[in-house]
This record gives sequence, C-alpha cells and structure tokens, in this order.
Amino acid sequence: MRPANLGILIILVLSSAQALSQAPPARARDLGSLGDVNWGYVQLEATGQATPIPPFFLTSSDTELALYDANGNLLEQNDDIAGQANRNSRITWNTPAEGRYYVAVGLNDTVFGPGFEVTSSSLAAGRYSLSPSRETLPNGVPPFNTLGGTLTPTVINWFTFTIESDPTDPTDPADPPTNAVALGIIGDSTTPLQLTTAGSSIDTEIALYGSEGNLIQENDDLPCGNRQAAITVANLTPGTYYVAVGQYDTVFADGFGVQSTSGNAGDFFLAAGLGQTFSGQTPPNGVQWFTFLISSSPRDLDGDGIPEVKLVEVIHDPRGDTTQLTWESTPGQFFEVAKTTDLSADPATWTRILTEIEATPGAETSLIVDEAAVEAQAFYKVFETRSPALPSGDGSSREQAIGLGRIPTGELVLDTTGSVVGDTEIGLYGAGGDLLASNDDDPDLGLLSRISVCVTPGIYYVATGAYNTTFNPSGFSVVAPFGITDAFTVNVVSEENGAAPAGLSSSGVNTGGAVWFSLVVE
Repeated sequence: MRPANLGILIILVLSSAQALSQAPPARARDLGSLGDVNWGYVQLEATGQATPIPPFFLTSSDTELALYDANGNLLEQNDDIAGQANRNSRITWNTPAEGRYYVAVGLNDTVFGPGFEVTSSSLAAGRYSLSPSRETLPNGVPPFNTLGGTLTPTVINWFTFTIESDPTDPTDPADPPTNAVALGIIGDSTTPLQLTTAGSSIDTEIALYGSEGNLIQENDDLPCGNRQAAITVANLTPGTYYVAVGQYDTVFADGFGVQSTSGNAGDFFLAAGLGQTFSGQTPPNGVQWFTFLISSSPRDLDGDGIPEVKLVEVIHDPRGDTTQLTWESTPGQFFEVAKTTDLSADPATWTRILTEIEATPGAETSLIVDEAAVEAQAFYKVFETRSPALPSGDGSSREQAIGLGRIPTGELVLDTTGSVVGDTEIGLYGAGGDLLASNDDDPDLGLLSRISVCVTPGIYYVATGAYNTTFNPSGFSVVAPFGITDAFTVNVVSEENGAAPAGLSSSGVNTGGAVWFSLVVE
C-alpha cells in the first residue's frame, strides 16, 4: 500500500541527461565580496575553452550564464556575447544592490528559470574561466580573481558573491562580515535549528545575527554547566544569517557588534543543524564568523498537502544504460524508489525496486536506481518513508545499540537516573555521526547526567560512560573507561516531552567502554 504522508517525485527517463537545481545551491563556489553598491555595474564573463576532457567525445566552448538573487529571482542571463562571432557569455548588471547573489554557468542548450531551476541538455564537455569585474574600482583595490571550472554533459556550476552597502552612507546598517565562512543551506523555515559548540576544548560563546546585523540570540554556557554554548531557534524566515563564535567574555551587540578580550587563539567545533560539523579557530581578541542560508518550507507541487522531495539532479548514462537520482535529504531520513512502465497505473501498485534507503551524510542522497531504464522506458517515483524499526542489541557498540523506541519531533530530554554507575556522562549523536550534545554532571542530578535538545525526524544514538568519558565531535567517536561492570540507564523524560510515550527507558552494561542506545524521532 502507498505510504501515508510521503513526498513524491516523478521522473520520466526518455531523453538525455538533465541537471536541475532548486533552492540556493549549497555547494556554490564563493567569489567573496565584489565590492560596494556605489562602484557601478557588476560584470561577469564566462570564457569557454574547447579542451578535450576524456572520456567525453564532444567538446564545447559555447557558454551560457545567469545571475540570481538570494530568493531565486532570475536577474540577468546571456547566451552569446556576439552571436556566431563570440559564443562566450557576459552579464552586465547595472543596478547592483546589497545582498548575496548566485551565478549559474552552463554550456550551450542550458535553460534558466526562476527559483534556481536550471536545465541543461548539453551533451558536450569543456573548460571555462569566470571573470568578475566592476565598472569602477577605488584606488588601491586590486582586480578580482578569475576562477576556472570544468563542465561535463548536463552539469551546471554555481558560484556565489556578495555586494556590500555604501560605507559612506551613515544611514546604512553595519556591513556583514566579509570573512565569514559560508556553510550553505543548513535548514528550512519549518524546522527548529540548533547551533552548538559541544565537543570543543575551549570555553566558547556564540551569537546568531540576521542579515541586517540584528542580534537574534546569544549564549555563553549551557544550562548544565558545560562551558560550551548552544542556540536553538524555531521558524527562522528564509534568508541569510550569520554566526559569531568567540571565547569566554565576548560581548555581542546589534550591528554585527562583537568585542572580545581573549588574548589567545582557540580551536573549536560548530555543529550546525543535523549532520554538519565544522571546525574553526577564534583569533586573539576576535571571533570566527560563519554565514548560512535558511530555505523556504518544502513545496507542495501538486496540491495534495504532501511536501515533495526536492530533486537536485537526474543523470542517465546511455552507454551504461543506468539512471542515477540525486535528491535533497537529511541524515536519518529513509526513502524508497518505485518503478512502472505504465504512467496511468496507481502509484500504490508500482514495483518498489529499492526500499529502506538511508540518507547519506550531508544535504543530498545520490544513487543509481536502475540499470535498464531506456529499454523499459521506465517511470520512477521517490517516496520518503518512515524510519524502519531499529534492531536492539546489547549496547556494546553503535551497531549493537539498545533500542529506546520512537518519540515525536520537538524537545528531547534524556537523563541517566536509575543508573547503578554513580558518576555518568552522556552524549547524543545524529545519524551522520556528529555530536549534538553532551553532559557530565547535571546541577539537579548530582553526578548523573542530562541533555536537552530540539530534534527533527531521524535516527539518533546515545552513548553513556563513566566519569572521564570523551565524546569526540564526529564519527561516533567515544572513548570511555574500561572495566565498568555496573549498569547504565538512559531515560526519555516523559514529563519534559509530554508527547513521548511513558516508559522509554533501557539499561545496559559494557565492560569494554561506552554503552550505546538508539532512538527514532518522527
């Protein structure tokens, strides 16, 4: 039977490959700042080079170019600079405004549409260079760097840059930091977002800013006494945001204001959303800046009330006769692929050719779904499905995790009350292996442990150990004392999460180190 409340994606494989991009591309190469709004027009030129790129037989130097704003509005596009005489592409944008922008580069036969939707049917490959410039550069400002790239059949390359406000206008807000590390899309407007430095070795502070420099939220120490910091915000509107990470005694203020008195540099980890951990270093008397995007809520394309899975890329290899699909995903999600040769048939009757496909780490999942697509002229649908029941083991490893059960999305509170071990530590990991939260001693529980974090649907893993356990920030890496023969208990605190079933509690012993538990959020 057809799964309930599932995302649907319909794909017809009858022609050459297509590459589609929807929402701001998370892997755009950053051109940095292209200056201020008062420097005149912005010009971008893509110069093709018909260089052979094995194993592709066709080469092309005919480029196409498009410019988008951060909301996906198509601002400018160009195919040929001068028809047959010059097949390169050039955009001259005469009305630059402050903000972040995106550039799409493709070969001939590329179609640009609104909403970052780009379709390429080019069967050629080629190298190119992208050259940005401005109408007027102030004295002392060097020319912008030219970046090179390679395009293979149906592929689109994305770039991003920013335009700054006029620093001579006293009515403008403070400029966003130009040295911010771009994290791409880390969430959408329907899902709570958490930013945390859990797992860092230094005493950190963190602040979240809007694109205009307004201070949204800041945090010094976690409530449990941990010297790391965390911010949880719900329903951020789509757009660009900035995060500042500093050391102890950093002061944050509106207008991207920061003041730090830390005399030394310090290394830290920043977990942004689920399944994404980034390393950074706070400079002496300063902060490390990051910037990220929040996308709009998933779109209901067919009006059936079911948000659809976002297609990123479809590649059909006519020589190998295979079809590869790529779609947006979050670690912890599961999918299935259905196939038919009769588009009029009820999708509930379509053959499920792949099931229990677990999302890969990162923001996308990609795999070859069929090896005989052309012969059958097949149609496909991709469904998001409920997480399968997790097997319950003895807790001796993550693979043998003890199952705690299922809870709804929202606030997750776990503690170790009832443990025979008197001094516990606890860590929570996402499905991608990134540490989301950890705790040693909770102020209300003495030497026992408690963590509280907002979670979205997916699979999570909990590790417990005795005093002096180390929870590393990635790879499910936990180092716990050996030889502990007493039991650890992990509880889902139902009075904290009122929608959670009562009695979600399990215990385990592992003389070889940490005891592992698993939990499904849906």
